[in-house]
Amino acid sequence: MLVIAIPAGLLIGLSLGALGGGGSILTVPVLVYLLRQPPHAATAGSLLIVGITAAAGMIAHRRAGQVRLAPGIAFGVLGVAGSYAGTRLSSTVPPDLLLSLFAGLMLAAAALAGVLAGNRVASRVDAARLTTAFTVLLIAVAAYLLARSLPRLV
Repeated sequence: MLVIAIPAGLLIGLSLGALGGGGSILTVPVLVYLLRQPPHAATAGSLLIVGITAAAGMIAHRRAGQVRLAPGIAFGVLGVAGSYAGTRLSSTVPPDLLLSLFAGLMLAAAALAGVLAGNRVASRVDAARLTTAFTVLLIAVAAYLLARSLPRLV
């Protein structure tokens, strides 16, 4: 398992540190399909993994003067409330439906990232390419999740 967990953890950390996001979008599929955790355990575990990784990345970005504390704290407090409510709700959802909903969220995030990247191509070509590459990755992982979970729902 460590042979899979170590490079996957590094990839997730790289995504969070470089892009400021994508942690749970990568973590949940890795935990479910590569490390064979049940979907509910993977979604719960991803909260811990992403939280620790994001905190470490935030420290480095804070030292570089790239963190605005007031909005971050406001979003963080609201995020904690939403996370608590979401955790309570997800415990009532069947595992395959949970993964399908997660895949739908990934597709929505990929579509939004693609639209936003298209609006910035002229001024930030490198950032647009990186966002486009990440969008393609999200679509691929979402398609895989849907292919694995939808047949079990019908």
